Amino acid sequence: MGTLLAKQDKKTQSKTFLNIRSQIKKINLEDIFEVVQYIHEQYPKCYSMVFEVFDDIFGCLMLDSKPLFDRIQEYGLVDIYEALVTFVVFCGDPFESKAIFLFRLFDFDSSFNLDKEELRKTFSIVLKAVCKVVGMSFPEEDLTKILADACFNMIDVDQSGFIDFQEFKDWLDQDFQLQDFLLKYTKTNTYINGKRRMLQELQEFGKGFLEISNGERQVEKEKIKQYLQKKLADFDPQLIETLFSVLENYSKKNSLQSTNMVKKVDFLEVMKVWSAFSASDYDNENSLHVQDLKILLWIYEDSEPNQFKVTSEKNAIDYDKSGTIERVEWLEYIMQKDKSDELKSSLKKAFEKYQDKNQIISQGNLKDILYESYVVQNDLTLNQFNQEKKKQNLDKFYKEMIRNLKIKQVEQFDWFEFKNFLDEIIENNQNLFNSIIDPSNIANQINLESNSHDK
Repeated sequence: MGTLLAKQDKKTQSKTFLNIRSQIKKINLEDIFEVVQYIHEQYPKCYSMVFEVFDDIFGCLMLDSKPLFDRIQEYGLVDIYEALVTFVVFCGDPFESKAIFLFRLFDFDSSFNLDKEELRKTFSIVLKAVCKVVGMSFPEEDLTKILADACFNMIDVDQSGFIDFQEFKDWLDQDFQLQDFLLKYTKTNTYINGKRRMLQELQEFGKGFLEISNGERQVEKEKIKQYLQKKLADFDPQLIETLFSVLENYSKKNSLQSTNMVKKVDFLEVMKVWSAFSASDYDNENSLHVQDLKILLWIYEDSEPNQFKVTSEKNAIDYDKSGTIERVEWLEYIMQKDKSDELKSSLKKAFEKYQDKNQIISQGNLKDILYESYVVQNDLTLNQFNQEKKKQNLDKFYKEMIRNLKIKQVEQFDWFEFKNFLDEIIENNQNLFNSIIDPSNIANQINLESNSHDK
C-alpha cells in the first residue's frame, strides 16, 4: 500500500490543504465520536451529503467546513464514510487510536474482524479520502481491489479468512512507506517508525563523524562546524549556528578541562536530540504541533511517557502557549535540562577520570565512580545522620546496578552505554535514587522504607 501511495505522491502541498490539515489536527477522536452519535440520531440513513447536511454534521469541528467539502466532494456530494475517514486520519490522536477507530468503522457486522470485502472497502475509502484532501489523483477502483486482496492474504497470517485487529495493526507497523506517507501528509507518526527514522539519521551523523575524525573518538570543533554547515545546508544558517552553539556548550560542560575538541559521544548525544525531532518533522519545517510531543519524547527517550510527564514537559517547552514546538526550542530545552541536575555532570567527570585510552570503564570502576560523584565531597547542608543515610542508600543503589549487570552479562561500558544503563536503573528505582539526591527528604525515606517492606 505504501508503494502505491508513493507513486501517487507527485503534488506539492497547497495552502488550502495545509489550512485544512491544521484545523483538523486540533480535533481529537472524542470530538469525532460525538459527531458519529449525532449522525446516528439525526441522519441514520444518510450516506451522501450535500453541503448543508455536511456543514450541519461536521461544522462543529471546523471554523469553515466549505473548503474541506469542496476538496472531497464529487458532483456536489460527499460520501459520509470518506468524511469520517478524513477527520480520523488527519486528527491529532495517536496512530494506534486512529487504526482502532478505522478498524471498527469498517467492521460492518461488528464481528471484531474484517473479511475480504470489508478490507476492500477500507482501502478504497481511506485511499480516496486521503488523496482527495491532499490534492493528488487516487488509484483506479480495480487496482485498489487487487491491492486489498493481495494485502489481505499477507495480513491474514493464520489464514482464517478474517483479519483481527492485532493482525491489522502488525501489518500497519511493518509498512514503513505507508507510515512515511502518513507522516508527510497527516503529520501522524508512530514510535516504531519514528525510532527507525531517528536511528537512520543518527547513524549518518555517526559515519560523518568517523570520516572527519579519521576514525578517532574526538575531532576539532571547527571541523564539526564545517561538517554541520555542509550536511545541513538546506536548513536556515542561523539554526545551524544555534545547533553548533548548543553542541559547543554541551561539550565544554562535559570536559574536565578547556579544549578545542568535540568528543564523538557528546556529538551523538546532541545530534540524537536533533534527529528525534527530524523523525517527526518529515519536510524539515522545524515546527511540530504540541500534540506530537508524546511521540517526540517517546522516540527520544525510548520509553513511553505517561500523561503527567507529557503535560509537564509541554508546559515547560511551549511556555508561550503557541501550540507548536519549534526545533530550536526542543533542542535548547533538552540540552539545557540537566536530567539529574548537577549530579549527572559530576558523574561524567568521574567517568572520564577512570576511563581507559579507549574511553571505556570496567565494572570494577563503578563503585569509585558512584562515590566520587555523589559522596566524595562532604555535603555541609546535611547532618551526620543524613550523610550516613546517603551512603547507605548509595550502597543499595550500587548493589542494584551489579545485580542488573550480572543479568545482562555486561562488564564494560563507554559513556553512552553507561548513561543509558544508569537511566534504566534510576527509572526502576526512582525512590531510592531520590533518597541519594536528597536524603533529608522525609517523603523519599517513607516511600523507600515502604517499598522495602513490600518486598
